[in-house]
Amino acid sequence: MHAWLIAFRNRERDLPDMLQIRSEVLKALALYSQCFKNPILYQEEEIRFVVVKVITQDNTVMPDLYFHGKPKIVLPIEPNMIDTIIVSHNLENQINDISQMLRSFGFNNTQVKLTDLPY
Repeated sequence: MHAWLIAFRNRERDLPDMLQIRSEVLKALALYSQCFKNPILYQEEEIRFVVVKVITQDNTVMPDLYFHGKPKIVLPIEPNMIDTIIVSHNLENQINDISQMLRSFGFNNTQVKLTDLPY
């Protein structure tokens, strides 16, 4: 993280090199986020990220919509981007409904499975 912060702070001095450093650091963080997980949590492969779509001159976030009072942006997701959805035990009785909803949006090859985790 320290290298990323230095590259971010020095972006005006040497933008191409600083962008390269930031990119390499983010790749390493993505890898490390998976390497140091508890093996029982293997199904939790998500990497969370924050995207700010537009900033105005006065640093105002310009979201596509607000959901529960929080700014959100819309990102297109193609069916080939998601091959499996693993649901918690709380949704075990809704797997068929989730599969049908996915198919209605064109996610015909996306599997919906119950988690192997005990919770």
